[in-house]
Amino acid sequence: MWGAYGGNHSGLVIGFRPTAILSMPGRLQRVTYLDESTGEGFRDLVRTMATEIDPDVEDEIYWINATASVFAAITALKHSTWHYEREARLVYLQVKEAPEGEAASIPMDYFDDGTELFWRKPLERRGIAGDVSYVTFPFGRRLSDSVEHNGAIERVILGPDCKLTRDEVDAALKSLGYVRYEIIDSNCKIRVT
Repeated sequence: MWGAYGGNHSGLVIGFRPTAILSMPGRLQRVTYLDESTGEGFRDLVRTMATEIDPDVEDEIYWINATASVFAAITALKHSTWHYEREARLVYLQVKEAPEGEAASIPMDYFDDGTELFWRKPLERRGIAGDVSYVTFPFGRRLSDSVEHNGAIERVILGPDCKLTRDEVDAALKSLGYVRYEIIDSNCKIRVT
């Protein structure tokens, strides 16, 4: 996927340790790839999700979590053309506007230790198709109320046409406090057709 995601082969890939990913809030899920009959595939997905929801439950938190699960599943859909990526996504959901009244006391998500995360004003960045809203949260191994990021990166793979040297990447990672990682060159060959 170097051509599509790696700056036309000039970028690098950062491989995180599972503990760094799994301690982040959000829903980690595999992407679902739908084929040419996308309409029918989507209907099958909706039917499957609907069977997992119990309409008799009257608990608000249950319905908030069920709704979040549906939205998370929808954000992890791609056309089958991309199935070779075998992508997994970490999806964090929160409403656009700050909740008011009683709704403001309902957490948007939780860290794996049960720490509640409440609504935060999104940041914005400029994307190809316009502004993109996002929220940040620390990644790494969560210990009590702090997050240890220094061991989060397991491996950095330099793209086939990466302009950075191993020493430059190593210096950048060390300056940010990272430890116990390896830096390797990609064994991918660039094919020009």
